[in-house]
Amino acid sequence: MSSPSSSSNPRKLQKKVKPISPNPPPKGKYKIFALLDAPKRLLHPGCMGQPDAQFQGSPVVGGTGGGGDRYGGATAGNVRGLTRTKLAELQMDDVIAGKHTPPLTLRDFEDFLAFKAKASEVLYFELWCRRYQVLYDAAAPNNRPYSDTMTLENEYKTCLSTFFDPESPLELNIPTDMRRALESSVAELKSLPADSKQERFLSPSAFDKIRFDSNELLAATFKQFVLNQSRNADRNRAIFAQFLGLTTWALGLVPTIVCTQLDKSRAWRVLGLFFWWFGIVVFVGGFKRTCLVIYLFGDSRQLYPWELQAHSYMDADSRSFVTATSATSGHDSPNPNEKSVDEGYGSAEPTPNHSRNNSFTFPDLTFFPLSPPSSPSLSDKSEKSGSTNTKRLYFAPEHILPTLPGSSPTWAPFTKVMSPLVCAEQRDNVVKAAGYAFIVMCVTAVICFAVPNKHH
Repeated sequence: MSSPSSSSNPRKLQKKVKPISPNPPPKGKYKIFALLDAPKRLLHPGCMGQPDAQFQGSPVVGGTGGGGDRYGGATAGNVRGLTRTKLAELQMDDVIAGKHTPPLTLRDFEDFLAFKAKASEVLYFELWCRRYQVLYDAAAPNNRPYSDTMTLENEYKTCLSTFFDPESPLELNIPTDMRRALESSVAELKSLPADSKQERFLSPSAFDKIRFDSNELLAATFKQFVLNQSRNADRNRAIFAQFLGLTTWALGLVPTIVCTQLDKSRAWRVLGLFFWWFGIVVFVGGFKRTCLVIYLFGDSRQLYPWELQAHSYMDADSRSFVTATSATSGHDSPNPNEKSVDEGYGSAEPTPNHSRNNSFTFPDLTFFPLSPPSSPSLSDKSEKSGSTNTKRLYFAPEHILPTLPGSSPTWAPFTKVMSPLVCAEQRDNVVKAAGYAFIVMCVTAVICFAVPNKHH
């Protein structure tokens, strides 16, 4: 399908973009006194994160946003008790509407789709459909102002060039029959005579079948996102925890082996009980990617590879800024009120754009600006002039970051978890691990205590 920007080459332009969020989550620190709060967090999950929460939701497509609820859709008060809200009951629309705190924000969902599922286009298309519906319903077709008509036409062209152009890295993977039906509708519009008064864009209903198909993938990916966000450790840390847990459990066998070989009292075998229990707690926690050490030091999670790379970009930009400022002004440190001269980093942030007849607000996305291009040839002009204006570029992580590791390092830093739902889920994982460990400890103890001494 042809598109207004089909002559551009998005993949070449992408190389100019630093594709990482300019505001990654802050790194946490291990504090020994945090261990004293572990019992309280076990009994009251989420209670320690709320006083530090500074999350403020912003209104997005189809959602209420901001509002008076400081903690969004769930607070610590309704994640406890028999009728508590569970993480499995989380609604995707609430996440898109900005009703939850990290790590359940729209930004977190976008990151997961972009870097893990490699399907960010389905989220962007859903947000575009919601935006397009709002703009289309702002006025009746026969009373639509010229400015709104042009806005809708630009939005329509942006959709075609972004989600249905084979050259676009954000092309939707849809069935052939749906693509042919859309191509037929587009061709019919293009064949209209120049003096026709019919609008030069399709109605939102023309995308309903495609939207339903893409939403099935979006919903399935959302379940994976929820499962991923319930963990506090990445794959490498989880593997290490499983190895450490089995090793600890095996150490508990040492007293039994020593007693049987040296003909000592069975009472010494009691020393293995703690190792049998604690080792299995660590092992099961690693199996569920819930590191016990991270949990004991607070409601936290490890930073993901893209967040770690964002921090490395920030550190590099900070060092470059200090060097440049010192060389030009003679000072040792930069003015905190000044901005970095590196315009490339974070320049892909969306800019709010309001239609004349409505107060629609853009969602706060990291990688994909929803503002339409001002002209079809803008990308070509930018490429020829060497411009680094990234507001017209697509985001495709599979092309930009082919070497991004699949897991954070074992000892990667962590960041704070503010969502009471996630805190409760992590607490449940730890409690379940402790229960399984108690059963394994009892079975192991019965077997070990039954083994006779060698010289008996």
